[in-house]
Amino acid sequence: MEQGKFDVLFNQYYERLVLFAESYVGDLETAEDMVQDVFLSLLSRSDFNEVEYSRSYLYSCVKNGCVDYLRKLKVVDPLDIKLFDAVYYVGDFNLLEQEELIRKVEEEIEKLPEQRREILKMSVYDGMSYPSIAEVTGLSINTVKTHMKKAYQDLRERLYMQHLNLLLPLILLEIKNKHLL
Repeated sequence: MEQGKFDVLFNQYYERLVLFAESYVGDLETAEDMVQDVFLSLLSRSDFNEVEYSRSYLYSCVKNGCVDYLRKLKVVDPLDIKLFDAVYYVGDFNLLEQEELIRKVEEEIEKLPEQRREILKMSVYDGMSYPSIAEVTGLSINTVKTHMKKAYQDLRERLYMQHLNLLLPLILLEIKNKHLL
């Protein structure tokens, strides 16, 4: 096993991953345990030297550990607020990773039912308010709100397996900024 590669990963990410985990589980010692467990599991992998471990992968591993821990405690964060805050706080996406995330979300947006997709695009891409969307589409504001709620729900469900659902607000903000330029 290549100790240098492990040391670089550990030194580069340990403190930020602990902050990330702590903001999720609310306890520094538990957070440190979670991050150490992730690094120990990496270290014990027989294919450690053959695999490139990205920042996203490490954060996903820590997040999964936090979710499992909270699940065992029967703690529920229905809006994923803690994780969103943690990701926002830690936040520095690699540009290539960010472009890939945006591409994946845009692909999923294109798979939404037509009316839902168009309403979401008016809101996110064009920065239109719900009353403006209602006026353009001839729908009530409540119907627009319902379409937006269902669009976000659909996207979160479709992105869940890739653990991108928790980054959805940040990714949509990036998409909005990209389209408004």
